[in-house]
Amino acid sequence: MLMNVVLGATGGWGSAIIHELVRQGKEVRGVNRSGKADVPPETQMVAADVTKVQELVKAIEDASIVYHCVNLPYYTWEKNLMRLTETIISAVEKTDASLMVADNLYMYPEDAKEPLHEEMPWNATTRKGRIRAKSSKAYLKAHEEGRIKVSIVRAPDFFGPRVTKNSFYGSRLFENAIKGKKVLLVGRLDMPHQIAYTPDLAKASIMVAEDKQTYGQVWHLPTDTARTQKEFAEMVFQEAGTSPKIGTLSKGTIRVIGLFNKVIREVHEMYYEFEKPYLVSHEKFMKQYKFSVTPLDQAVKQTLEWFKRQEK
Repeated sequence: MLMNVVLGATGGWGSAIIHELVRQGKEVRGVNRSGKADVPPETQMVAADVTKVQELVKAIEDASIVYHCVNLPYYTWEKNLMRLTETIISAVEKTDASLMVADNLYMYPEDAKEPLHEEMPWNATTRKGRIRAKSSKAYLKAHEEGRIKVSIVRAPDFFGPRVTKNSFYGSRLFENAIKGKKVLLVGRLDMPHQIAYTPDLAKASIMVAEDKQTYGQVWHLPTDTARTQKEFAEMVFQEAGTSPKIGTLSKGTIRVIGLFNKVIREVHEMYYEFEKPYLVSHEKFMKQYKFSVTPLDQAVKQTLEWFKRQEK
């Protein structure tokens, strides 16, 4: 049986891919620093430092597909993201595996007036946008040079089971809704904002990764129709059976909090995503594959059920 190796097994996207691969009856190895994660018992977990080529090569040496879902903390990107990129390229190059990179949308222009699509230029002016563009270009250049076989998949902010603190729509929204406590989102609440469901991302990621026709390309993964942040949060509270208590963090507030919190400090630069409609086209993917996106109300219900189980 072919081995699928998921780097970043602890994260929301990576763990979702592991659960879906196991559900499909495929052999899976998860890789993170501790060698421990909330994954099905069929998963082979391995501890490795993915920033070190030799450790990474050992973890992926028998892989058929490597899923790169490692998510570094915002404040380390300038120092470490390109180092990680080159390490992964170098390690995968030493194997027969293909590579799927789970990416975000930061490299697109901040003033885009239409749904973000794969043909847009990667000319963001933010620090994080520029470094993400540089990383993506490095993967595609390595593919063009014949060093690796790579596909890049992209998605907006996401939610779902096992998506906890590293998402605007993780535990602080779902846990607060269950408890009937106030949740503070970011930016304008009346702007439509595309949000992805991790089980859908996992299924779509696997479809792309297993298709040789996707090599050397970027793919936006499918999500349900965009709602405003307020509509989405109200849906979560309503499904949780509690009264909506929803506030927002202004740009000024984030700037002040950022003086003392280096994670929040990095959010300030990306605030523009929450001041206007933030829409993402997945037309290219839907033309290539038959895919049923989970309706948002069902996705919210399933995510709440997972969070409720954690409290028992």
